[in-house]
Amino acid sequence: MLWQVVLSDMNDGRVFAIKQGLIEAGVAHKTMLTSCAAKFSGCLYRPFRDRPAQHRRSATGGVTSRGLARRAIQRDLREGADGIIVKVFGCA
Repeated sequence: MLWQVVLSDMNDGRVFAIKQGLIEAGVAHKTMLTSCAAKFSGCLYRPFRDRPAQHRRSATGGVTSRGLARRAIQRDLREGADGIIVKVFGCA
């Protein structure tokens, strides 16, 4: 059986801590660790289009620039993430 753990909170060091826990538990080879390190605003999600602009921007968790997102993705991959999910929220 293969399991998947998906992290959405973007806290530094979280991927490494969870990866170490999976290794210590002996299940790292059965578990895919995926990070949602990059979150952007966009016009694809209907509920966010109707919200005030300040609420739409805050839903992205602060990662709105490509450079910052790239660094977060690279960090999570170095820490042991097996995959990356890029989320797009609301309208910019």
